[in-house]
Amino acid sequence: MEILIITAPPYSGKGTQCQIIKDTLQFEHISTGDRCRLEKEKETEIGKILSEYERKGDLVPDAIMKELFGNILDEN
Repeated sequence: MEILIITAPPYSGKGTQCQIIKDTLQFEHISTGDRCRLEKEKETEIGKILSEYERKGDLVPDAIMKELFGNILDEN
């Protein structure tokens, strides 16, 4: 399995570039931002934690994002 991770600031074109890569190289596109929104919408345990950080205007700690990303990889 090949994994390509794209990171950049908000609104820098990650989604646009990922769509091009997905279409060109036949990669699966996994968006942590989309997943965060889904977790919050479903009110999962991690979604509630994400919502709390968002409510306070704080960044989500790396440990929580690592857990979320690990869950995504496990599912895929």
